[in-house]
Amino acid sequence: MKNNNLFRRSNKPLISSKLRLKAIDSLWVDAPGARPVHQPKTTLPNYLTPFIGRQSEIETVARLLTNPDIHLVTLTGAAGTGKTRLALTVAENLANWFEDGVYFVNLAPLNKPEAGLNAIVQALGLQDHSRLSSLHKLQTFLQRRRVLLVLDNFEQILGLGPAIADLLMAAPCLKILVTSRIVLHLYGENVYAVPTLQIPVLAENSTFETVSQNEAVRLFVQYARMVNAEFSLTEANYKLIAALCVHLEGLPLSIELAAARCDVFPLQTLLDRLSTGQRFALLNSGFSNLPLRQQTLGEAIEWSYQLLSEPEKQLFRKLGVFVGSCSLAAAEAMNSNHYDTLDSVESLLNKSLLKPVEEAPGEGLRFNMLETIREFALAKLVEAGELPAARVAYKDYFIQLVETATEHLKDPDYLDWVKRLETDHPNILDVLDYLIENGEVEEAYHLGGDIWVTWWRWGYLNQGRQWLSKILALTQPDLRPVLLAKVLDGAAYLAMYQDDCQEATTYFEQSIKIWRNYAPGKFLARAISGLAGSYRILGNYEPALQLNYESLDLYHSLGEAVSEANSLCNIGSQLLDRGRYDTVQELLEKSLEMHTNARYLTGMGRTKLYLGDFLWRKNDPAAGIRQLEEGLDILRQVNHRIQFSNALNRLGLIYLWQGQTGKAEKLLIESIEISEELNKKQDMSYAYANLGLLRVVQNRLEEAENLFNQSIALRSELGQLEGVLWAMEGLAVVAIKQGDYARAQALLVETRHLRKFIEAPVLPHTLKFIIPVLLNYKELVDMTKNQPLPANNNPVAVKPVALPEASRLSYPTSYNAEAQAAALSKRETEVLHLVSLGHPTSQIAKLLVISPGTVNNHLNSIYSKLGVNSRTSAVRFALDNGII
Repeated sequence: MKNNNLFRRSNKPLISSKLRLKAIDSLWVDAPGARPVHQPKTTLPNYLTPFIGRQSEIETVARLLTNPDIHLVTLTGAAGTGKTRLALTVAENLANWFEDGVYFVNLAPLNKPEAGLNAIVQALGLQDHSRLSSLHKLQTFLQRRRVLLVLDNFEQILGLGPAIADLLMAAPCLKILVTSRIVLHLYGENVYAVPTLQIPVLAENSTFETVSQNEAVRLFVQYARMVNAEFSLTEANYKLIAALCVHLEGLPLSIELAAARCDVFPLQTLLDRLSTGQRFALLNSGFSNLPLRQQTLGEAIEWSYQLLSEPEKQLFRKLGVFVGSCSLAAAEAMNSNHYDTLDSVESLLNKSLLKPVEEAPGEGLRFNMLETIREFALAKLVEAGELPAARVAYKDYFIQLVETATEHLKDPDYLDWVKRLETDHPNILDVLDYLIENGEVEEAYHLGGDIWVTWWRWGYLNQGRQWLSKILALTQPDLRPVLLAKVLDGAAYLAMYQDDCQEATTYFEQSIKIWRNYAPGKFLARAISGLAGSYRILGNYEPALQLNYESLDLYHSLGEAVSEANSLCNIGSQLLDRGRYDTVQELLEKSLEMHTNARYLTGMGRTKLYLGDFLWRKNDPAAGIRQLEEGLDILRQVNHRIQFSNALNRLGLIYLWQGQTGKAEKLLIESIEISEELNKKQDMSYAYANLGLLRVVQNRLEEAENLFNQSIALRSELGQLEGVLWAMEGLAVVAIKQGDYARAQALLVETRHLRKFIEAPVLPHTLKFIIPVLLNYKELVDMTKNQPLPANNNPVAVKPVALPEASRLSYPTSYNAEAQAAALSKRETEVLHLVSLGHPTSQIAKLLVISPGTVNNHLNSIYSKLGVNSRTSAVRFALDNGII
């Protein structure tokens, strides 16, 4: 642009003296056989539109060209990135640096090196009737001149490269700026990959002012005005234009062609067509006075495609199926000629049809395509009739990748596998969608049954449940039961972590039956552990504990150390939350030791949360806070979002206890944000109640009341009466502090009855924040001791909830309890009694001085005689019928 003076000479140069070109003798020396007819300062073509933005790119390229040690700069990039316009703008701005001229040479029509040299001779205006070669003429003429040559579209004539290298050797003051879709690979070449234009950020807080300054948006508006003089960026259309520029990927050619359709299509129609794969049909009509390759988007990319060898074309087409980035291993899986995949990928990178992206651990090179180029490749794949075979290779690769990664998710290097799955997640979802849409049932179950474990880790609960529901809607008579069970487990776990425990319980019970019949190993233990988690959330604490012990025994017998450590943590954390502290420390420390030995960071982080909570409750707050902080740091490190809100809640409550209200508030608010995002209602209710306590401490009573009521509403919805109780106690304190003693009394009557009914433990925060207030109003509290629960005057808006059943595992429909009790031997009764006390197999063996195998034999006999199939069912049956 004429008004861009950044690199023009003036009395006060803007470029440091270090970057100036070396001084040369500027006297003209006639060369034999070569004499310029005239010496124009520049032969740069004029453009009829202004150049927009790219200030950073202009500065970068200019710095390269004004560096005395750099003589050849190549601008590369995909079709339509604006390489030529950038080169011309830089050359124009540097015209005064090259006192002997700046010359433009268009190589697009040429295909032979000698023709390229002749074009340069003609551009320099040389007349010659001698028999000297064109290269010799140029070397002689340029050897002492300060000249900039701009060679455009070099990709058409790569054989010219060696002659250019010879020319630079003979002319030390010559600089050459090349535009090419292909790197020249010449010694001394400095490559600059021209990026697409900066695209606007689509966010709720995007403003008209910020969007209006965006380069891509400004270019769109400029070209739209060329076909519609009244077009402008307004408050009404700026978000649509921003979305268009994002879909157009900041490609200048695409933006220009799309804007040129504004005289025909409304903006929303343009966006709809771009969003539905009609990019090339839409961007097929450009300006007639431009080269054909610049008149349509398809022609622009076709120009690059025709430069490929046949193997490169084949691989390029096949890579069009990838919706995300691609590893070299994935590319090899698509390519029958594995031996030349690396060479072909390297060539496609050099030709700007692929672009490198950040490598995933253990994978090496990764790359992707602009969506525009991907659509072109996919169209070529369809045209060649290769899409079905490419789809098969694509899905097979990712099904196998997910299966392999899932098998390694408890190995020491599991984070590398998680990262690989995260990087390839767009491709994995694309494969899963394809399998579901095309009714490939078994493979859909196969992929879904593995990938949900990673979804759970990432906290993709809503998305994961939707995908698994689609899979479960698929039916096939001969579907392998274990594939069904894996998907049922996934649906159950994701539902459980969103506190939809009735659905989770149903799915777990179905999968447990399958696993017992077909594969009573680690997957059975996983399902039992999950069912224990559902029972625990529902308040069925004893059955949950029994199931956890059963899972622990299974994992131990299978040698699954990490899973065994998880079960120890599950048992320890449940006992902790129930206030049964006798064995908590031993269980959690053993769990932490096993996780540490296995280098399983996720388990270490989770166990430290509960161990820290325990140490705090046992009057060692410094050690407790240290463990909790370390646990939270580890979970952040491994990005295990599903545990974040729990960790933040526990640590935030301890900070509150310690009087560090600022730290507490920050963590509790973050916990609310994360649990709301993941729709984890239990964690939300915890955080609301804990933040309510903080607001009580701050005497912000109205906020506290609202938070306690929110917690009660969620707990009531989930049927978690303990949580309702804790929040109601908080409301009672608020009422006392507000002087509403009648409401406080009514609340205390209700909480007293509720605490007795559900046998709720008194937790530390109750002792710290609730009891001291109540002791100051002892007379009021005493008045509640013998009052009945109001029948029709519930002071708290708690909707009635049905207490969940203790267990819904299979029971006999009819039985003779007395006969069944008599059928048990004395030793079997002793074993059943110890099972009811929560002892695992190994401990029962020690207490009865028998082997663990003998204990298992007794248990199998008990199951058979009572007509049940698990510890939980046996204990429940025995308790209900007075057997023990």
